[in-house]
Amino acid sequence: MAWLGLQREHPEVNVRVPDHRNPKRADLYIVARGKIVSIEFKYVGAQGLRDAAACAAQVGRHAANHALAFLVLYCGASLDVQDDALARLNRLISNDVRIVGMRGPTISVVGAAAA
Repeated sequence: MAWLGLQREHPEVNVRVPDHRNPKRADLYIVARGKIVSIEFKYVGAQGLRDAAACAAQVGRHAANHALAFLVLYCGASLDVQDDALARLNRLISNDVRIVGMRGPTISVVGAAAA
């Protein structure tokens, strides 16, 4: 119920993307002074960040539609892997997105279960 209310009060949480039927959304929203702050989380594994260009496009849409957009990169691998991901994203993302890097225990990433 709270999510539906947030969408009614702040329809900008539903970002329309050409060629997509459903709106796209960030992982987390905060309402600050009546404006939307979006937060997107991405995991950086030992192989680095998957599809940096798609990630950059996604958070770029958030930045264009929200008062402030954050991208949080959680790295369970070496700091070199995280630094590489940050460098690649900094080349692809506008200054409108705040990028935060965090490091912690490695997370076991499991593929989607068969339907």
